[in-house]
Amino acid sequence: MLNQSDSILSYFSKTIGPYSRDRLVYFEVADFGGINVGSGLLTIGKQSIEIINKGFDDFLILTIAQQWFTAGVFADFSEPGFFFFTISLPHYLRLMYIRDSNGEKAFNDALLKPLDKYNEFAGSESDIPIINVDMPNTREKGLILYAKGTYVLNMIAQEMGVETWKLFLRDLYKTFIGKVKTMDDFENYMNKYDTSGKTSTLFTKLINEKGLPQE
Repeated sequence: MLNQSDSILSYFSKTIGPYSRDRLVYFEVADFGGINVGSGLLTIGKQSIEIINKGFDDFLILTIAQQWFTAGVFADFSEPGFFFFTISLPHYLRLMYIRDSNGEKAFNDALLKPLDKYNEFAGSESDIPIINVDMPNTREKGLILYAKGTYVLNMIAQEMGVETWKLFLRDLYKTFIGKVKTMDDFENYMNKYDTSGKTSTLFTKLINEKGLPQE
């Protein structure tokens, strides 16, 4: 698990920007089924370590990605888009790691599989726009964030161009490390890398509408 963690830390340090702390501390606890994320600290339940060591490392990739955007660059809980920034964006960073480590097929499988469950209620009364998710306290809201949200971010990355998308993330991280970033900040930095205006228009549309976007 520690070797895998080192690989993940190295990837995000190279792709987004140097890790902001001297070290990432792992604190193992018993009788805890998840990983609690703090700045420079992952509190990991023994059960989670056992699962990771069996090869199921998505949770580890996600929580390390959150050291950059969630516990490195912060979101304002009182502002719209808080859970988009703390759940959807780190999940997409996880997919970026999967693509660059395991290839395009693994990336597409991980991106599209959760959409099967989202499609069960997409566009219905149970569905709401991403920007309106105030708390991931239902199955539907969770799927909107980690299934639809990552799909939307992939559409934005494709529209922007994958390498330009990475430059955008690096710029955003460098500016806001240790600070609070708002949706306005996110969109303003997007505009720096969106000479045609198409990406910003698409992003605004996708986060404010119900249903699955069509490419």
